[in-house]
Amino acid sequence: MSTLHEDMEHFGSFLRMAIHFLHDRSNLKRMKVKEKKALVSMTYPFSEIVFAAGAIPVVPIRMHEFPNSQYLSAISSAGNLFGWNNTAKLVGIIRQFGAGRNLIKNIFHDVVSSLFAKYNEMVAIADAAGFAPDGCYGLRGLYGMFATKGKNLSLNLNFLYRCSAYVKFCEILNDFVPRSHYIDWPIFPPGQPSEANIQYMMQEIESTIAVLEDVTGNSVTEASLRDAARVSNECRQAYKEILLNIGKQDFWPCTPSTFSEVLTLLNVAFIDCCSNQTRFRDDLNAMVKEMRSNIEHGIGTDVSHYKKVVMQPIFGGYEPEVQEMVTELRGRVYYGEWYSFGFLNDISLDGNMVRNYAEHYLHISGCTGCSSVQMQDSFLDLVRAVDAEAVIYSMPFGCRDMTSCFRYYREKLTRELEIPVALVSFTRMGEGLEQVKTRVQALMEML
Repeated sequence: MSTLHEDMEHFGSFLRMAIHFLHDRSNLKRMKVKEKKALVSMTYPFSEIVFAAGAIPVVPIRMHEFPNSQYLSAISSAGNLFGWNNTAKLVGIIRQFGAGRNLIKNIFHDVVSSLFAKYNEMVAIADAAGFAPDGCYGLRGLYGMFATKGKNLSLNLNFLYRCSAYVKFCEILNDFVPRSHYIDWPIFPPGQPSEANIQYMMQEIESTIAVLEDVTGNSVTEASLRDAARVSNECRQAYKEILLNIGKQDFWPCTPSTFSEVLTLLNVAFIDCCSNQTRFRDDLNAMVKEMRSNIEHGIGTDVSHYKKVVMQPIFGGYEPEVQEMVTELRGRVYYGEWYSFGFLNDISLDGNMVRNYAEHYLHISGCTGCSSVQMQDSFLDLVRAVDAEAVIYSMPFGCRDMTSCFRYYREKLTRELEIPVALVSFTRMGEGLEQVKTRVQALMEML
């Protein structure tokens, strides 16, 4: 079995992507101030339309400085100077020394834990402002992000999600951002949308393009839409290769805990592609190549006896310590929200690109659902895709959607798929861990 230290030595690609996600603040500032690029915020991963307009998509939390920025800067400089593979080897040399072991261990954990710490900080800002005390963690985190960095954006672009609390939150965003635009999804019953739905969605895409052109001063063309979709599809293919193909194998290129942290990073980084679409694609391809190489050379962990556990939903917030609890009990945790919601489906490159984008977004609308049944069925798609043996269902405090859906989900999961599920409540990272641990242990004992 590989150790955490060895994972770092053989995972230069993880460092590379983490640096680009956590340590890109200066680049964002340069693009805004010197290059006069429009920074466009987003909550969901549909960045291709923003890239097609020549704008820069960004999750506002990435505009903050993270507490580990000093050594992230040093690692970034080393990666740019020596190459990421050589930087990983340098990490391996440092690991040979006593002090180096703790340093490397801290680097790997800090990359992910610093992100979670920053989310807690954003939630604290919302709580101090008295915003939505009965709202979910994710919504309060968004408030903190926009309250602190919204003024630096050119546009807030998002979908109108089914959550009533989220819609109400969108109404107050005008206090924080210069301009907002929302893509409206037509409501249609389960199944294929009608031609009328497609035409409606095309009008929404054209309206969005007009706003982006106004903000950027650029023209969005069929060619730019196609080029952005092509690179986006390449990102999706690499993401699915890691989640579904490598993820389902019995030998992983790292420890189960590390693999879960990789999925955590992918989940957040995919939203805005770290504000650089081609670089993100290259980061993903480098990660796939490195994973395949590790597996080929027997570097990693035999996970054939580790039970496959899906944790969902996570977009409203979740407890990251759960993956450590599961790993200690011989389990491996999967996060795959964007697969469930259809964001990892390719955009067609043939024919009318506005229509292709419209059909893609309509499919996503069908996955998130105009009904609770549609949404929960989408979650079950991931359970089937990874051949999961158990599910940990994270119930965010204040989320009425998930509370009303769970009974249907549990019955479908246990009766049709014959898979056990543990319901864990979530309010804030680090709270209620003993109760969560008890429920996780009970679930793992059933397997």
